[in-house]
Amino acid sequence: MMAPLRRMLDLSVGRLLDAGYLKKWSVLGVVIGVVAGLGAVVFVHAIRLCSWVFLELIGGYVPPSSVGEGDVPGTGFARPWAVPLAVGLGGLLSGILVTRFAPEAEGHGTDAAI
Repeated sequence: MMAPLRRMLDLSVGRLLDAGYLKKWSVLGVVIGVVAGLGAVVFVHAIRLCSWVFLELIGGYVPPSSVGEGDVPGTGFARPWAVPLAVGLGGLLSGILVTRFAPEAEGHGTDAAI
């Protein structure tokens, strides 16, 4: 099963490398655009998921939404003691992600950039 797929991929890449300048960069531009768009969609859904887990499940807080999104009125924190827990878990998760996948992003933030 993998051999026909591999052969088709090799033929497609070979054809793309032999294509003219405009065609090659047009195809690469479309592929890069699709991948970037999918990455943005995944990022937005990840933010929504984290907001739901940390705010609604742990903190018991439903943030208000705009009228165009259904106009859900906000609520107060049902579990105020869980707010530091949610913040701590978010910080722990972001720290793990930075040290594991982006160690070059580690540091003092804007102070180091200035």
